[in-house]
Amino acid sequence: MNFGFDFNRTHVADFYPGNFQGTFAFFNPTGFALGRYGFFTQAAGNPTFPFAFPYYGFYVQDKFQVFKNFTLDFGLREDFQVFPQPTANTTTRDPLVAELTGQFPNQYNRVSPRVGFAHQPFSKTVVRSGFGMFREILDGINYENSVISNGLVSQQATTFVPFNSALAPNQQAPTFPSFLTNTTSFGASSNLSIVDPSFRIPYILESSLEIQRELVSNTTITVGTMWTHGVHLLASSAFDKNLLRPTGTTTYIVCPAAHHGHRTGAQSDPEELLPTNRRRPMIPARQN
Repeated sequence: MNFGFDFNRTHVADFYPGNFQGTFAFFNPTGFALGRYGFFTQAAGNPTFPFAFPYYGFYVQDKFQVFKNFTLDFGLREDFQVFPQPTANTTTRDPLVAELTGQFPNQYNRVSPRVGFAHQPFSKTVVRSGFGMFREILDGINYENSVISNGLVSQQATTFVPFNSALAPNQQAPTFPSFLTNTTSFGASSNLSIVDPSFRIPYILESSLEIQRELVSNTTITVGTMWTHGVHLLASSAFDKNLLRPTGTTTYIVCPAAHHGHRTGAQSDPEELLPTNRRRPMIPARQN
């Protein structure tokens, strides 16, 4: 019998300034040439996100000679990661938001069995087969997103500035192509990225079967097949703040009929770029 233990501690310091220098959106080439942008967006906050998490792994395996020509292999593995619990967002005074942003669902019941056999029914012919469960190891990006995009200004803040048509392009705040240096007025995003409390780690079920036949000395032919099935695969879904799925449909107008043709010296209406139906801020949630 063989058994063992794995330990690994991962330190991450992710630096991502994102949209810290701002982005201008223009509705037509004329507006770009004149500096008459449609709107301006900029992000602020702490661009560095450091965190650390340990990984623990345990395994045991054994081999049994059932018959002279039949061998069984058994194995069992348990491994898990422990991510630190994030700071809850209590600024909204919504207990549900505080509960969801202040948790990360670490999982410890991750037992993965393995079994296999080798059988020699005839001389120079061997049949091999195996089955195993393989648990996914997270890379930390889901944890990082759920902590950074938690609605707290200290982590991530944004601003949206429409073009003021009453002022000249050189009187705007900001003027193109500069950006805002004072970010104290920035607000937290209304969109939250969280990991579902009932989130379950994805895993793969895999089995194989192969037949080996020795043709001549030092020459073997193998015919085999493999089956793989994924369970609880990662996905993202949009929910409202009550964790209810959105209902109805949203219509996007690509090019309204009233605006067909050439236009000179005019800007497009910013509303043309927005969906006609409006809803409450959405909370992206991890769902499996």
